[in-house]
Amino acid sequence: MSIPFEKMKVSEVIMSEVYVEVRRRIFRQLVESLLFEKIVSADEIEVEEGILFRIQGVDGHQSSVTYECLGRRSLTFGRIRLTEPMMRVAQEGFSEAESFALFFYEVGKNLGINQEKQHTFIQELEQTLLKDTLAQYKRRQQKAQLLGTSYDDLEGNVMDAHPYHPSYKSRIGFTLMDNERYGPESKNRLKPIWLALHQDVARVAVMEGESYSSFLRSELGEKVVRHYDTVVRSHGCDPQSYFYLPVHPWQWENYIIPHGVDQIRKKHLIYLGVSEEDYSAQQSIRTLANVTHPQKAYLKTALHIVNTSSVRHLHPYSIASAPVISAWLEQMVQGDVYLREEARLVLLKEYAGVCYDPPSECVVAPQALYGAIGCIWRESIHPYLEPGEEAIPFNALYSRELDGNPLIHSWVQKHGLEQWVRHLVRTCIWPVVHLLVAHGVALESHAQNMIFIHREGKPERVALKDFHEGVEYYTGFLKEPQACPDFSEIHDRYKQGALNDFFEMENIDLVREMTLDALFSMNLGELSFLLADFYRYEEDLFWSLVAESLQEYAEAFPQLKARFQEINLFVPSCRLEQLTKRRLYTDEGLHLHEVPNPLYQVQEMFWCSVSTTNHKEN
Repeated sequence: MSIPFEKMKVSEVIMSEVYVEVRRRIFRQLVESLLFEKIVSADEIEVEEGILFRIQGVDGHQSSVTYECLGRRSLTFGRIRLTEPMMRVAQEGFSEAESFALFFYEVGKNLGINQEKQHTFIQELEQTLLKDTLAQYKRRQQKAQLLGTSYDDLEGNVMDAHPYHPSYKSRIGFTLMDNERYGPESKNRLKPIWLALHQDVARVAVMEGESYSSFLRSELGEKVVRHYDTVVRSHGCDPQSYFYLPVHPWQWENYIIPHGVDQIRKKHLIYLGVSEEDYSAQQSIRTLANVTHPQKAYLKTALHIVNTSSVRHLHPYSIASAPVISAWLEQMVQGDVYLREEARLVLLKEYAGVCYDPPSECVVAPQALYGAIGCIWRESIHPYLEPGEEAIPFNALYSRELDGNPLIHSWVQKHGLEQWVRHLVRTCIWPVVHLLVAHGVALESHAQNMIFIHREGKPERVALKDFHEGVEYYTGFLKEPQACPDFSEIHDRYKQGALNDFFEMENIDLVREMTLDALFSMNLGELSFLLADFYRYEEDLFWSLVAESLQEYAEAFPQLKARFQEINLFVPSCRLEQLTKRRLYTDEGLHLHEVPNPLYQVQEMFWCSVSTTNHKEN
């Protein structure tokens, strides 16, 4: 059971060692990202323990100040890994860095950082520090374990959040009480609010051949639908003119009511009541899992809080396209023998959505509600699991138990580290690479968007999810271009977009980049760090194994050799998104930087070693 927030002595938590550990983690991720994204430069001094990174700054008295820390440059996309707490060296002495605000004040004066964005970012770091300290403290009090818990429970127990983004748990908009009530780590049950949305300001999307009415009755049951119809009639309105949808309870209380008073008075919005079924928050906070009936759909809702990089809107055009994209991808998988029968790839389809989307000529519609009222129904993982199979979010694979052991520890002991890693790599990357090579489609398969399915730790297959904004393709590489949806017919917003704005990319290189960024840099990259840190399974061995697995894939599909070579996952460098730079600068568009590709580097190392061996033999 969760410790009630009101019974927790917050001051004692803040004074605990947990606070120090979380602060050190945030400082580490902050400085790693600032250096990696070349926002801040450092002097790099080779020492026995690695590299001493020294960042120069100026204090309030115009005296020199230095921030320094031990670390290394990794093989994994050139990421920087700091291994000790960040220290501050100034005239008054040598001490551990403790203030994010002071750090930015002293080192950020000549970086051209937007001061308003910097102030906001510092707030996000401070809120992350407070909220994650409370979460980690509670985890220790509860002695919460990861291994052996169900998929839905792991969505709350895996509370380390984004391993790279420094403001990984800011949740700006949540008070501490809100965070306790709605945060996934609290494991509280919650009930969505159901609303009736008038058809004049609503948009509905369902799978082809399905109707909104039949979909709703299958979700809620005839009894609940009739009750909601009665509520609408009690307001003097016709139920046939409304669509029903759930919204997050926080969103209703804190955002929809304050910004939707006029829409409520006009009866464009009618409050129907609370859900009869209980839900729990997943890692993304705004996606809810059905606790009462785990086989039923997950609800992805709009939530007007800032977490990591953005406000968690649900854009109407994304809701409109969600079922279409899911149907397209499912057709792709079912028509591919490898994906269907060997990989047995699972796609958690987003099969319906409802949102507030008034017509463009409705000038009096409140803009604040755009993207703020909506829900996507996504399939549950549970109906797909066969007897003996279990599922965990992929990012749980690089999580650790309270005793410091990785969640995967008993699995690698049972199956053998090298064999387990090799099997995992093949199980997880081949289906995603096959979608890219055979079909010209990339999925944003990072973190919990990939679900690892296993039998007692032995890799079996994967499930993928979150497609409405996480798909890219290049028309010239599509296997069946005639099957690709015409998104301009789905929503007017797509008519206004150019290449690279939404799903269609101007070349295959951009589609490849998404795969390298999401799957290889994030998922496999974080796993490589864990394996190196805990098992001394060094990064060059890991990436050599990945490269070998990719070559095995190419040999297994000789008919795709030309496409595999043209996509070229072994390019010398690739572009990754600069997540921290995006938070600090006002420039529009994506912030990207060129980084070394470990697949290319290990391929070169292997080629050189083979060449040297052959030369000696000759």
